Amino acid sequence: MMSSRGHTCVQLFVSDKGFVFVVPMKFKGEFLNAFKSFTKGIGVPEALIVDPAGEQTSTSSKKYC
Repeated sequence: MMSSRGHTCVQLFVSDKGFVFVVPMKFKGEFLNAFKSFTKGIGVPEALIVDPAGEQTSTSSKKYC
């Protein structure tokens, strides 16, 4: 299903303390942009636990970290 703005998925950033940050995305390849939005809006996390998805473990994502 697609939203009225063309978003088909979201990236969730959550913590063990109940914090949630949601970034709507048009395609899952936008992970790095979502992560940049998170770090600019909230700050750089001390640790980042990712899924084994290719977008989250890509060279460009690792380089940004």
